[in-house]
Amino acid sequence: MKKGRRRKDYLEWWKDRITTLKGFKEEASRLYNVTSIAYETGAWAILKLAILAYYVDVYTTIIKARFAETYYLDLFAGPGLDLIKRTNDIIFGSPLIADRATRTSKKFDKLILLEKDKAFANALEKLLPEATVISQDTNSGGLDAALSMFPKGRSVPFLAFIDPEGLEMQWETLRVLLESWSDVIINYQPSAVRRAVGSISTSESFATTLTKFFGTQDWGSCNTDEDYLELYEKQIELFKDYVIPIKVTGPRGFYYYIIVAVRRTSGMQGWINAIYKAKENIEKASYKEAEKFLLIFSGKQRTLF
Repeated sequence: MKKGRRRKDYLEWWKDRITTLKGFKEEASRLYNVTSIAYETGAWAILKLAILAYYVDVYTTIIKARFAETYYLDLFAGPGLDLIKRTNDIIFGSPLIADRATRTSKKFDKLILLEKDKAFANALEKLLPEATVISQDTNSGGLDAALSMFPKGRSVPFLAFIDPEGLEMQWETLRVLLESWSDVIINYQPSAVRRAVGSISTSESFATTLTKFFGTQDWGSCNTDEDYLELYEKQIELFKDYVIPIKVTGPRGFYYYIIVAVRRTSGMQGWINAIYKAKENIEKASYKEAEKFLLIFSGKQRTLF
């Protein structure tokens, strides 16, 4: 009997992820010299980018085996590069990960990048000249402009990455994506929801913001971070068969979720197993380990232990 492939353990899985990201380190520094612009973030960003790098490889490998083309859509694309404040390392942001972490024969056929900040959008055009960069607000015509780039009369599967700073992603915009032939990866931040809820007494505009974010006033019946997350998941489940939250841990009790939402398709659900494997290994990683991953990426530490 033919033996199945052995599942990689936690350390092996992370070694692969760090190796992938580390392979981009020299190019990231070189590209920073081109634009001199990077988005400042913390060490935990390496966990989020590891999820994306892992998933775009799995996604494009499977999709391109079945369909002629597939697109990548980034709704809050940033400047293309991130600066880790703790170590001053420059790393790829999500648009460059989407372009570089896929195999040569399995690349996305089109990258569509939404970024309302003009300086960031200009940086993206320099870093990814073949991508379509749209400098508009996602909720105010930006998504419509992005979807107009898709071919008329036929559907193309696409992966959408949504990484706002807070509650900028309005539900009516997200719903359009969820109704489409898409896989969607969403950064959900409990701290942003918590701040908005706590600020309602100072301004009712925060209540409006929460309703626009959740797409319902049912958030008013929620009491805990878990309640709000469950409501958001239930809203997404109206359109997607699998809604998988992956908890990413930061310093001093800070955390957020990367939610992967996909529809069931005919045949094997290979990428679903990949998501659950990523969830297992990401959630096992503490913030201190994220810092160790970053030090290995920087070349300041050789091994995890």
